[in-house]
Amino acid sequence: PVGRSGDASVVEKTAAFRRAAAGLGTEKEALAAALCVRRVVADRDRYEVPVTRASAMHTRDALAKALYTRLFGWLVEQVNRSLLPPSDASSNPRNARQCRWQAKGLGLVGVVDGVVCGNGSNSALTTSLLDIFGFESFPCNRFEQFCINFANEKLQQLFVDFVFKMEQREYAAEGLDWKQVEFVDNSDCIALIESRPLGLLSILDEECIVPNGTDTAFAAKVRDRLEGEPYFVA
Repeated sequence: PVGRSGDASVVEKTAAFRRAAAGLGTEKEALAAALCVRRVVADRDRYEVPVTRASAMHTRDALAKALYTRLFGWLVEQVNRSLLPPSDASSNPRNARQCRWQAKGLGLVGVVDGVVCGNGSNSALTTSLLDIFGFESFPCNRFEQFCINFANEKLQQLFVDFVFKMEQREYAAEGLDWKQVEFVDNSDCIALIESRPLGLLSILDEECIVPNGTDTAFAAKVRDRLEGEPYFVA
């Protein structure tokens, strides 16, 4: 919990806070300062500026998310190490790191894969997991949920491209007698989100860059620029 003292924020040193500091292996005072004080460097001078309660809470949430990301990456690396042949895991730890969490490109969620190790005579054991099409809508959908849903839209687009569009073009090129399969194409939805310069993410980037950007200004720009788009409702 983060309280207020004048214009500055202070940490209420509850049992949960003491456990957090102990778990991180840091002093309670150092953790409190990291949450409630912003360090400013100007030339050779360094200043410590107290932050507001809202800013301290944002820092707390960002720290929690960063810890979760690091812990998840560490856990995946341990799983990958256990799948490598003993000689490869011990002689070349980098092999284990090469098959770490893959979340780039299309934003695939939940892929853990092995690598070919050593001189190629032995292959690592492999565990492959794919969590797909997990589109969810809650009463309150935050940015993280938006990113998850966008990743699933991209996966759906990949699925449609390979299973329907490319395959049916191949059938037509080969002159095969088949019935055209109808499907829902989400390309317009993807474009609404990622196109530049008028996509939703571009508008968000713009509002994050301008001085004193606000949620209200972002919402107004989105409505102004995307009004009339078939996949936009506000």
